[in-house]
Amino acid sequence: MEDQEIKGFSWTSLFFVTGISFLLFSFVLQFLDEAHLLLQRISFVALGLGILAFLNTWLSKKVAGNKSTVSSD
Repeated sequence: MEDQEIKGFSWTSLFFVTGISFLLFSFVLQFLDEAHLLLQRISFVALGLGILAFLNTWLSKKVAGNKSTVSSD
């Protein structure tokens, strides 16, 4: 099995992990009847940023792939 080198920092993973962590912690606080509105807002913002980062990565690969096939004419 080959060792994989880290090529760069993954903002997508950071936002998804942060969003899911805050959301789970918010549910735990809700179970304990504590105020948790700020944590829910943070989790939704982080998950939204994670989705945007994922779409940015995905669309940039699609556009880069299309430009390479067009320029090879």
